[in-house]
Amino acid sequence: MTVPGQRVYQFWNFSRPMRWELLEQCGVPSIGRSYLLRRFGVSIDEPFRRMTLFPSEKSQFEMLSDGLADAEMIWSDAFLCVANKPPGLKVHPNDGSEDDSLLHRVTKMRYLEAQQDRMRHIHRLDEATSGLVLFASCDYAQHVLDAFMRDRMIHRTYHAWVKGTPKKVQGTIDDPIGRDRNHPTKRRVSLGGQKAVTHYRVIDQKKGCSLLELNLDTGRTHQIRVHLQHLGHPILNDSLYGNVTDPDFPMSLVAVQLSFPHPWHGQQVDVRIDPPDWFKI
Repeated sequence: MTVPGQRVYQFWNFSRPMRWELLEQCGVPSIGRSYLLRRFGVSIDEPFRRMTLFPSEKSQFEMLSDGLADAEMIWSDAFLCVANKPPGLKVHPNDGSEDDSLLHRVTKMRYLEAQQDRMRHIHRLDEATSGLVLFASCDYAQHVLDAFMRDRMIHRTYHAWVKGTPKKVQGTIDDPIGRDRNHPTKRRVSLGGQKAVTHYRVIDQKKGCSLLELNLDTGRTHQIRVHLQHLGHPILNDSLYGNVTDPDFPMSLVAVQLSFPHPWHGQQVDVRIDPPDWFKI
């Protein structure tokens, strides 16, 4: 399989039609050929006229801090990786002064694997949420995976413990979400907000609480948390949306599964984890 940075051909005439034909011969999906040629994903090394797919890029971090924790890598190859984010850790830094995030830790792990990639997160989780996050390791993979996100081809599954029991054992919450004018970071169900759709089903009940499995059609900020509060069943230990049952435990929301087509060969990738021990009640 062709991988980022691999030299794939040597020839003396590298016109655009020739490059297109070579990309096809190398197995590059049609969705990515024009993008690679347009965004310099194909480079020519003089004087030997060698074509290189996905030229290597420097990491966005000039230096990683000493003592940076490892990322828990669940699945990876040359194009992407899936990492397990612990609660309380940001997916990416908000500015250059921050030196610890899941992106920092994933970059460290790729460096230890001798892959000095510029990693890109494809989606995010709230800082308080734990679970699976998808990263691309080159511009091409990001382009394709971003398109998959827009076309709803990347499926995310969450587990959450909530207070009480919903009236229906399964259902769909289709209520738009907007900013809360009375709080700088909160969101709320609002008629003028963005469309937001969450599907849920009850999979367990214990101690006056319910374990829900949730899937999203959209990815609004705090979507699951807002929708479940609006339903009348807030997530356990969600300090922002009003239900702290035990301050010593994280919020009971975990991204447990990711399913998506691979950006290169198109085969389905299914990644699943078990919720951590602290998630059990």
